[in-house]
Amino acid sequence: MQRVLAILVLGLALVAGACGGAQEEGDAGSDTVAPTTTTDATTPTTPTTTVSETVTDGPEMTDTTPDTEKPPITVESPTSGQAVSSPIAFKGTATVFEGTVSVTLLSPTGEKVAEQFVTATCGNGCRGTYRGTIDAGTYTGPATLRFYESSADDGTELHVVEVPVQIS
Repeated sequence: MQRVLAILVLGLALVAGACGGAQEEGDAGSDTVAPTTTTDATTPTTPTTTVSETVTDGPEMTDTTPDTEKPPITVESPTSGQAVSSPIAFKGTATVFEGTVSVTLLSPTGEKVAEQFVTATCGNGCRGTYRGTIDAGTYTGPATLRFYESSADDGTELHVVEVPVQIS
């Protein structure tokens, strides 16, 4: 039995080596997910797969707040009260269903000036980055960007973050 186990472990090691193994931490220029498989020698029939993701799109984030302490949607820009022009660029991080972040531009009276959605680089269960632009058309003046997750059940706005801006 131990001989069969040794052959199985050796075979898995050879297959992993032939496939190139997992991506090393710090490898640049890749947006790939690299699974690695490890096998416990005492239970050869229970492989464990660990998936890690490296995102190299844009500048590195410097926020050191643990993901578990962050709200589901964060907005890095624009900042509150910032003067912006159309199209309005925005970016942030999110851990929401299917990575979908909805964005609505509202007038001071609550009228929808524009709306759209963007997809974060990772969905629910992991934090991904998102970025996009929203076109204000001919609207100028005070407005609010509303970021939220739309409920899969009933469309309710979840995890709402509002950022007041001044459109010129």
